[in-house]
Amino acid sequence: MFHSLRTVAIIGAAVTAAATVAFVAVPGAGAFSPAPTITSFTPTSAPVGATVTINGSNLTGASAVTFNFNAATITADTDSQITVTVPLGDDQGPIAVTTPGGTATSTSEFMLTGFYVSTTSLPTAQRATYYEFQLQAAGGTGPYRWSKSTPLPRGLTMSRSGFLTGVPGLKKGSTGNLPPDPTGP
Repeated sequence: MFHSLRTVAIIGAAVTAAATVAFVAVPGAGAFSPAPTITSFTPTSAPVGATVTINGSNLTGASAVTFNFNAATITADTDSQITVTVPLGDDQGPIAVTTPGGTATSTSEFMLTGFYVSTTSLPTAQRATYYEFQLQAAGGTGPYRWSKSTPLPRGLTMSRSGFLTGVPGLKKGSTGNLPPDPTGP
C-alpha cells in the first residue's frame, strides 16, 4: 500500500541533489507481539496423557509448550489460556510457552505422576560389535530395578540397573532392534 511521496532536496556548497522517496506499508513489518506470561497452570501434577490448562496473557499463536524441555501437544490456544497434553519426560520441572512475542517460563514446577518407561526403542546392534545401552524410566521412586521378560540375544547381559552390554551373537548379516521390547522394568 502506497502511503506518501516526499521530495527531499540536499543543497551543499558545491553539490545540489534532489531525490524522491516513497514510503510503502508492508503487512506485518514492524508488528509488535507482546511477551507471553504464565500466571498459573492446573493441575500442578498429572500422569502422561492428561490435560493441563495454562493460564496467562499474550498466549495466542503459541508455537511450542514444553514441560522441563519435553515438547507437549497443544490442543487449544487463546490469548489467556492454552490446553496441552502432558508429555513423557522428567519427573518435575517448569512449563515454558513460546509465542511470537517470546518465551515465558512458569515460576512453579509441574510434577509428573506415575511410573513410565521412557525407552521406546533400542539402538540397532551389529553382529560381533560391542553394544551398550542404558534403559530409561521416569516417575516412581528410584533407583529402578530392571528385569527381562524375554531372553536377550546370546552375548548380551542386562544389569539390574537396566544397562545392556556385550557383543551380540546375531545371525550372520543380520542387524535390527534387540529384544527385549522396552515395555517395562
